[in-house]
Amino acid sequence: MKELKDKMIYASFIGDALSLGVHWIYSGKEIVKSHGKITDYIDPSGSKYHSNKKKGEQTHYGDQMMILMESIADEKGFDSKKFSEKWQDFFKDYKGYFDGATKTTLDNLKKGELFLNAGSTSSDLAGAARIAPLVYRYFEDEELLLRYAKEQTALTHKDPQVVESAGFFAAATALVLKGEDPVEALEKTSRDRFSGSVLAKWVEKGIKEASRDSMEALEEYGLSCYVNNAFPGVVQVIAKYHNNLVSALSECISAGGDNAARSIVAGMLLGASDKSGDLPERWVKGLANREKIETLISRM
Repeated sequence: MKELKDKMIYASFIGDALSLGVHWIYSGKEIVKSHGKITDYIDPSGSKYHSNKKKGEQTHYGDQMMILMESIADEKGFDSKKFSEKWQDFFKDYKGYFDGATKTTLDNLKKGELFLNAGSTSSDLAGAARIAPLVYRYFEDEELLLRYAKEQTALTHKDPQVVESAGFFAAATALVLKGEDPVEALEKTSRDRFSGSVLAKWVEKGIKEASRDSMEALEEYGLSCYVNNAFPGVVQVIAKYHNNLVSALSECISAGGDNAARSIVAGMLLGASDKSGDLPERWVKGLANREKIETLISRM
């Protein structure tokens, strides 16, 4: 890959795709018993949520991240109205899973709500997770990046903590792309932009417990979609495996629950680091949307 920001994009999509076959299985023990630690793509044919997908494809989270990436490429930048229109068009004949936030947002739009106000009140981290294309495009202008990261999140997830989480992880990833160590980037973002907030407490918790087994820590924090469970879990994984992207994704996904949202974020932030190791070639080649991602990168 030509640049770290390319690796960042791929790692985010790969984190999602690796989760596809075991997404929303709320038992790490069950996952490990059936598959071992997750180190490759798994056919999701037996999934309750993604049975129409094939290994190497994206969950509905990754599909929405692709829509964001396409919108940025088409418009030569982020336009919230154009992204919303493209997002709505995508779901008109979507065959994948519709989560609660998507259903609520589409229903609000159908009732006549303006797109800026139609977002659900969902507190799922997923709304903040799909921001890697924005980081790619705007990492050199952090104020604009934070504004757009929050804006795109609020289009479907208006919960204040989710919106703020998008800004947090966007700012931290931008620092990593500029050379900061991932843990230092988390600490600096917490201190400089989110001091005194609950996000700062989650960062402190995750970093403080970096020596723990990640699967055990994530289970204790809670494996649900909710940001108060998922955010500190992401931080713990990043802090423990700040120099090992492969192990970070394997552990994060093997823990179960909403592993896709967590792994999109962990993949993005660790993928931005030149010290986290290379992405395995089999992961890159096995990504179903590899050629599409390459094309969009060149257009962005």
